[in-house]
Amino acid sequence: MRVSTDVPNASEPAPTGRTVVLADGAVDAMGTSYAPGALLVDNHRIVAVGSPANIGSVDDATRIELPGHVLLPGLVNAHSHLDLSGDGPMPPDTNFRRWLAGVRQRRQASTATKRVAATQQGVRLARAGGTVAVGDIVGQDAEDALGVLMTRCGADPGLRGVAFVELFGIGKQQQLAIEHIDRLVQQSSKLAQTAAGQSRCPHASNGHPRMQLGCSPHAPYSCGIDVYAAASACGLPIATHLAESASELELLQHGTGPMRDLLVEDIGLPEAAVPTLLSHPVQALAHTLHGALCVHLNCIEPSHADMLASIDAVACVCPRATVYFGRALPGPVAMLREAGVRIALGTDAMLCLDTPNRISVLDEMRLLSQCNAAPALELLAMATINGAEALGLDPSLVDLRPGPTAGVIALPFEGPSCSASTAMERVLASCSAPTWVVPPT
Repeated sequence: MRVSTDVPNASEPAPTGRTVVLADGAVDAMGTSYAPGALLVDNHRIVAVGSPANIGSVDDATRIELPGHVLLPGLVNAHSHLDLSGDGPMPPDTNFRRWLAGVRQRRQASTATKRVAATQQGVRLARAGGTVAVGDIVGQDAEDALGVLMTRCGADPGLRGVAFVELFGIGKQQQLAIEHIDRLVQQSSKLAQTAAGQSRCPHASNGHPRMQLGCSPHAPYSCGIDVYAAASACGLPIATHLAESASELELLQHGTGPMRDLLVEDIGLPEAAVPTLLSHPVQALAHTLHGALCVHLNCIEPSHADMLASIDAVACVCPRATVYFGRALPGPVAMLREAGVRIALGTDAMLCLDTPNRISVLDEMRLLSQCNAAPALELLAMATINGAEALGLDPSLVDLRPGPTAGVIALPFEGPSCSASTAMERVLASCSAPTWVVPPT
């Protein structure tokens, strides 16, 4: 038996034989909680989890000892913009119009080659953050986006999840967006057929696409109701930015404010085409958002949270983006929890992050933990099983129960031996980076 105290590196080949990992704790969102904890893994399948005494002596397994660490399942980032990872953060700006103009300038100055390189950088940073799956907003061609997100790099098989192709269409442009949705449906069908027929297809996993196509009407101020209705009826996973800013509400409810100025003066939209809903966007669009992934929700009231719960929508909150735009935490989390809305976590874009070496919902968990938005284990659920379910993935891939796993990470914590839940709290109180114990599949 080989005994090691070195944490495996994600760039190393995945263990091909039986491995026992011993740590001070092992915890997931499905009730696994051991301190100390032990994990028996065989070719990316968890064979057993428990205390070291329960696992017992496994003479044919490599033994990895990680004192001062807690084991967690790989994380799910339900909302990212990995193609904006190339130029680093932008300075915060509470003027949303001015900030959006800066993003538009970056996008307009980009090229296909630069977008590919930026997305590749985003994938690397997501892996460095312990990520196994993403809901990524892509603005480029769907097939190109899938190719980048799924590119194998050494032992890394690429990411799982959904590539949400971003749509824009207001006024006369709605029909073009609807036609784009039709093309996405056809592309998704071909992708599924290829995955079912080719077990070695790079986009496939057990006969299913590892990375699905979805569609993302950008926001109610950039997509008309007809686009939302077409997206709702198309059968693909749906994500949209919703109720993100006060200026969005002012435009949609009253037709005034800085967002109106951006559309008319900066983009050149005819005054008659300025979108107005005359009500809150959640209320106006609820009939098109059943089961959708609704991102941000910074500007909602309890009645809107109740409405989202009634249509089985999933809320994806991005705490660092919320703070970046000058809003206070815990923001909408309390009312969403009270209403029983499922909550997943996202990072938004590198533009508004403070961790240049990783893109990780671990840091979103930490920010919510600091303001006591939810207990540590509930935050872990948001970062794993809730995100997986929101993206149509099997949540068992991101727990520590016996069966296939998408990956296992280790995180150090300070202090004496303690319960697994306390170890999780200490992890969230630190700024440590995750390390792969079972590299992602």
